[in-house]
Amino acid sequence: MYLLKGIRTYGCLGIIVIFALMTPPGVVGQGGGEVDPTDPPAPPIKCRQCNSSTDANCLDNTKMDDVKECAVGTTKCFISNDGGVITRGCYKDNEPCDPSKCKTCDKDGCNDHNICKKCTTEDADCSQTDATAAKYNDICDAYDTQCFVNVKDKKVERRCAGADDQCSNETTCKKSTGFNSNAGYFPTKRVHCYQCAVNDCSDVSSNNVPSKPCLNYVDNDECYMTAESATAVTRGCKSDDSSKCSSGTEQGCLTCNTDNCNNALYEKQQKLKCIQCQGSDCFKEQPATEAKDCEKKILYSDTEACYTLLANSSIQRNCLHNDAAIKEECEKAGESCKVCSNEDGCNRSAESSNFTCIVCRSDENKDCWNDASKVTGKTCRTADSSPEEGCFHGIWINGSEFECFQCVGDECENDATTKIVNCYDNEMTTEAVPETTAAPTESTDTRSQNLMDYMSRSADDNYVCYTMRYEDGGTKTKFQKGCILKVNGIATCENISPPGATKLDSCETCSEPKCNSVAGLSLSLLTLAAALYAHFFA
Repeated sequence: MYLLKGIRTYGCLGIIVIFALMTPPGVVGQGGGEVDPTDPPAPPIKCRQCNSSTDANCLDNTKMDDVKECAVGTTKCFISNDGGVITRGCYKDNEPCDPSKCKTCDKDGCNDHNICKKCTTEDADCSQTDATAAKYNDICDAYDTQCFVNVKDKKVERRCAGADDQCSNETTCKKSTGFNSNAGYFPTKRVHCYQCAVNDCSDVSSNNVPSKPCLNYVDNDECYMTAESATAVTRGCKSDDSSKCSSGTEQGCLTCNTDNCNNALYEKQQKLKCIQCQGSDCFKEQPATEAKDCEKKILYSDTEACYTLLANSSIQRNCLHNDAAIKEECEKAGESCKVCSNEDGCNRSAESSNFTCIVCRSDENKDCWNDASKVTGKTCRTADSSPEEGCFHGIWINGSEFECFQCVGDECENDATTKIVNCYDNEMTTEAVPETTAAPTESTDTRSQNLMDYMSRSADDNYVCYTMRYEDGGTKTKFQKGCILKVNGIATCENISPPGATKLDSCETCSEPKCNSVAGLSLSLLTLAAALYAHFFA
């Protein structure tokens, strides 16, 4: 009896040798011995099996179908990336598997690796697109590996998260769970601008210029537009490395902070409507419905605006850019020019007229007769002041009032000691004299007639003024002034005597109020006419 390979055998030695030679060498059976040909084979490995080009769920490791058995003899699973196409399946021995884009594993369903986007700061599309393109797909190390996106040196990078990756600023850094969870525009709140130069940049809508996020990310970034002419236009972001409007204050730069706002043409049609009026009625509040279109085109860098200009006691409302001269005047006027652009008809509010008139009486203020420029202007009390209503000036002769200058000797040499007296204060007559008034009008002919009216009405029926010259023994001629009562309509100096111990030189009368104001001058009717003419027509 012989014992060979754990088998008790009886018989001839030659038969035993033949049997031993027929047993396959190296096959291990159950329990560690060589395999018994009658033993069942080991079960095949189970793997995820799909291709993202035909099954989108192949990218999402949480939505794939259950694992499937591989062919008999397969011991590993794999996941590969071929230009962004993800394949999961059973790995056959001796098949190529580049570690840079292929991973293998030896447990059931182990090829469930997460997928994230991967791109660097050197790739402009990583910052300026949502990075959803398949070419950015990348295989992470495990099922639970997170995705990572971060702003680095103003630009965006994306990849599978590492153990050391941490985010201290949620705006510029994010770790997230789920397949391709680091895709999308990042940071989420970043301005989108049109970005082009010269060629095909004059009209972004006609030339289909795309809008995209700025390449560099900075807080509160803005879009800009600048142009040298209608065909030399540049658009971009203030944060661009080669920005022409990095500060936003450069000449010709238009900046804005909303998506796609730098889309203006070199010249644009105004959309704002403004109140357009002038004259007295324009001071009142205007109905918003009366606002009219601003017809003139403006440059891209100009801001549409309405204005209300108060100047030289007049008012004007209109579109700011309708007249270059008015725009310049408005800029110089300061607070007298109000500019607005918040809504149609924004320049409709009521305004107070700054038109004033000199208001005075010569019997209360000597400057009213002698130098009215010293009198401060006032607004009228009974109605709104306006150039159309105008001011007036004139000589008012009251039936009980006729004024002359009165002084004696040295008093006549000083305004402070020269008095203005009402001749009627002496009550030498009780005869009523009709009150007369007049004021200038617009017509030259009418003004001339008014002048004659003044001349004819200014003389008084009862009094005249006089100026007497006399000598008191010295070398200097002195004066005496005052009122003379007419006798039978005639006024003479017969009843006027100079101061005692003096010698009369001359005595002259004049018939207009205060006509004896100049020492030694006989203010004739012709002289008064010349003075009044200058006052009316100068």
